Amino acid sequence: MAREWGAEVTTLIIPERGAPVTAEMLGAIEQKAAIEIASVESIEQLETWRRQAAALEHYLRDKELQRPMLGVQRRVEARIGQLLGNAKPGPAQSSVVTEVSDKDARSVFRILAHALDGRCALEPDEWRKSRRALVSLVRNKVGLVPEMAPRSACMFRGIVADPPFHGRERQLQLC
Repeated sequence: MAREWGAEVTTLIIPERGAPVTAEMLGAIEQKAAIEIASVESIEQLETWRRQAAALEHYLRDKELQRPMLGVQRRVEARIGQLLGNAKPGPAQSSVVTEVSDKDARSVFRILAHALDGRCALEPDEWRKSRRALVSLVRNKVGLVPEMAPRSACMFRGIVADPPFHGRERQLQLC
């Protein structure tokens, strides 16, 4: 027996707990999600999908079976990034932004949105990566450089430690 996943918007089916799961079934779920995700306008619904895909990913033991669920999660996160839109300076003023409470997650979702918008082409297999790996890939393809904190002049100097030999005390030299 199977139940509908995100019933008000799509007809994606996920298996019941304990039911056998095949690679073909998971591939079909991923393809259906990739097609129908553009019609979802609710971040709450997308978060539900993401949690369900993550739960199914953790349930599966084989890495190859987990990969389609990673693809679903990354596409859902990219869609959330599209719905969030560009970041504006200052505190969050929209209820849409506050639905994703983690500021770092919002920033990552916005980066992934570049791939879903078509600003960089991704192969279907490239969506099946970890979040960190996919964000890095999208950044490289789009040409986004992550912001770096300013470094001090002393940053690349090291600590020279002279170990004690023949009864001498340790001498430390700091930059």
